[in-house]
Amino acid sequence: MSYPISEKLLSLLEKELALCEGNNAALARKIGIDPSYLYKYMRGTVKSVHADTWIKLCNFFPEIDPGSLFLCGNAIPAQPLESYFPVVASDIIADKSRQFYIPLGEYAKNNPQSHCYFPEGEEGDFAVSVVGEQMQPWYPPGCILLARPNARLYNWDPVLAITHSGTIHFRIFFEGKSKITLASLDDNPANNIQFDKDDSPPLRLVLKIIQSMRNEAKLLKQLRKHKYLEYLEKYEQA
Repeated sequence: MSYPISEKLLSLLEKELALCEGNNAALARKIGIDPSYLYKYMRGTVKSVHADTWIKLCNFFPEIDPGSLFLCGNAIPAQPLESYFPVVASDIIADKSRQFYIPLGEYAKNNPQSHCYFPEGEEGDFAVSVVGEQMQPWYPPGCILLARPNARLYNWDPVLAITHSGTIHFRIFFEGKSKITLASLDDNPANNIQFDKDDSPPLRLVLKIIQSMRNEAKLLKQLRKHKYLEYLEKYEQA
């Protein structure tokens, strides 16, 4: 995803450049961007910037970020800038996973639909916005999950599993003596994904879930719909 270089941004750059006595390199160092690109922005030969550069510009000029996605106040980050991660829809992640030559983390970084704050994130993580019903009831549509590719998995780790058919599921990872099991929390063995360690896995990709953001009211509604909370209904009549 790219962000256009607006007239407002150019005006702010010109004012700041004047304060730097016309020194492009000095201004670029203050913002944290490449001086050669700053020159191209000012000359109009580059019309847009990638998300990582846009975040740096927003950090320096909060006026250009009308949605206040990253910053508040006078150039003071509302949260640590490095804790914002690119968000991509789950259906896009499932589709792009077919293209094995494109690392998903790199794709998310270059094509974010938005950014989201996760304090436990690390370099290379990205966020997945849940689309559709495939992860019900645990993650209703609209939930945002921080995913970590290429992570060592351990028993009881929550994961996103993408099958060769392109479906995406929430499961719990287990490594037994001879089998790998991605278990469904509904206690229905038919919904588990299990295979021998020595066999080729029936999966295209497995991502470790680090954190999540979800609407608790929607979550409870889905849990009740799937009859996971029937044992609590007695308290309504107490």
